[in-house]
Amino acid sequence: MSRDRDSFDRLVRWYPRWWRDANAAAFVGTAMDAAEAAGLRTPSRGERVAAALAGLGTRLDATTARVASVAALVLSAFVAAAGQFGWPFTAPWLFTASLAIQVGLVPALWWTVALACARHRLHLDPTRTLLALGIAMIAATGAALAFASWSVGFDEADAGGPRSLFSALFPAFLALGSTAAACAVLIAVSDRLPRHRGMRMLIVATSMMGAALSLPLVAVMLMSPITTLLVSGSAVVIVALAWPDHRERTSATASAGDSDADVGGRRRAARALAVAASVMSLLGIAFAVSGPLYTTLDGTEAMIVGMRAAAGCGILVVLALALRAPRGSSTQRWAVWGAATLGALTLVLVMTAWGTLLPSGNPRLIGAVVWLLPAAAIVWVVWAASWRNRSLALAISLVVGVSLPLVGQLLAAVLGILTPIVAIVVACLRVTAPGPQRVQVDAA
Repeated sequence: MSRDRDSFDRLVRWYPRWWRDANAAAFVGTAMDAAEAAGLRTPSRGERVAAALAGLGTRLDATTARVASVAALVLSAFVAAAGQFGWPFTAPWLFTASLAIQVGLVPALWWTVALACARHRLHLDPTRTLLALGIAMIAATGAALAFASWSVGFDEADAGGPRSLFSALFPAFLALGSTAAACAVLIAVSDRLPRHRGMRMLIVATSMMGAALSLPLVAVMLMSPITTLLVSGSAVVIVALAWPDHRERTSATASAGDSDADVGGRRRAARALAVAASVMSLLGIAFAVSGPLYTTLDGTEAMIVGMRAAAGCGILVVLALALRAPRGSSTQRWAVWGAATLGALTLVLVMTAWGTLLPSGNPRLIGAVVWLLPAAAIVWVVWAASWRNRSLALAISLVVGVSLPLVGQLLAAVLGILTPIVAIVVACLRVTAPGPQRVQVDAA
């Protein structure tokens, strides 16, 4: 009986390209041999279903994880930006869309990233992982409904009105999400569970209890726009660590290096700057607290002046860090002083209220633009370091570039408090340069 080879070749299309390039010939040959033994001309229905499930499960690879993590980060950034500038309250459909993205779509992308990374690092079965992903979507839906039900119930209780059916279903939504989350994890790792029946039952029960306890936290407390943004940023970094891109450096880096005397001199200058920054920033904080006692400023005005002065002392800390940074090559020297210049400029703009919150607490769009400067400084330093894991460098650059313009305006409010802490740490670092290490060679 002649075989329809095209029908067997179509089975491989379920798999990603990298898998087809390595295994297509062997897969088609095995499938045709199995069909010949069964007396079939084309693949059976069971083989088609198995190939579809296994192929789609195998597609939970690096590409899927990267796309899902970046999509979660971009969507989280949109929700955070919309919340800061009050866009969801301008139209009901914008509020509904941002809420659906925040508590529904983004957690579903988190599940995709988590299961793809687990399948890769733990060598999980592709079919089980795909089924777990389908159940995880039910868990994400249950968590989203639980959050919405809790929000509606809170508003109804605050208004003193009767409780609606939707808010009364909060425990049911929570139970649905918890059960589905536990089942998704158990199905994904089912082939890794111990064979002993008692141990399997104990692990299943523990998983169910863990999901039941953790999902309320995720469904109700975790879903703030800034927290969602941070978790999405962590997902991008985790994917970069799970699939490192090891590339050899195209050119040799530094070689000459500075003498011990030069390094020691720079470190002593850095310590002096750090000590001066710590003293001056602490004086600024003291003025922020006690300024109204001996000036004509009220409490709010003294707080603003003192905290801005303390934040301005951070310029000295930036210079101290630049003096301590290694500079073995011209690229590193440009990166160190270029990043230091951008950081110092950011602090100047924060002092002049361009990169911080208004006294009323309302953020301005120009503040987000200002915080692109320190984001560029971090990206500059990361890429000048010539890491072997370029995926991690790209992930950090993406996270910093998206997060800092959104959370930087909130960070500006605490810069005055962080400055003396960082300055004291820098001042306590070692001044002397490490001596050359001795290499002991055994005689043959």
